[in-house]
Amino acid sequence: MIYIQRNITDVILKGLSTMPAVFINGPRQSGKSTLAKKIADETINADYVTFDDISTLSFAKSNPGGFLKSFNKPVVIDEVQLVPELFRHLKLHIDQSRFEDKKITGLFLLTGSSNILTLPELSEALVGRIQLSTLYPFSYCEINQNNFNFINSIFKTTNYFRKTYEEYNVADIICKATFPQVS
Repeated sequence: MIYIQRNITDVILKGLSTMPAVFINGPRQSGKSTLAKKIADETINADYVTFDDISTLSFAKSNPGGFLKSFNKPVVIDEVQLVPELFRHLKLHIDQSRFEDKKITGLFLLTGSSNILTLPELSEALVGRIQLSTLYPFSYCEINQNNFNFINSIFKTTNYFRKTYEEYNVADIICKATFPQVS
């Protein structure tokens, strides 16, 4: 599989360098897991766990504190919304690290399809401890690996509808800059 560089990567890495946790939110199939794995493997040397794995999910649900303590380095937790009990324990873990003067940036990279801001009991636990980043489906410039910004070009061009369609093939942009596998 060819990896497509995501524009939000630098924002996430900056968040990991300044915050204890970063949460990548976004719709299903937008690339959250792929991006998180790439960052875990190539940039932050983190463990990667997914709650799609039933045994991992069961351990985290039955013992959220023990689950978090089982990691000795940064960890990526994929599909974190499946274990809402974990959020209070994340807060405790981060606060304990602060109390012990341990490294507290880049501890957790979390992914999920649910917006934790809509669940006040979850979002309140992590205020000041987490950066929220939304990953959208591929943009045209991500797919083509260039800096072309379709939206900006529309507003900078006179007769933008006719010229944009002729120059940039709007149908092609719409088909490519979306969720995977449009047919």
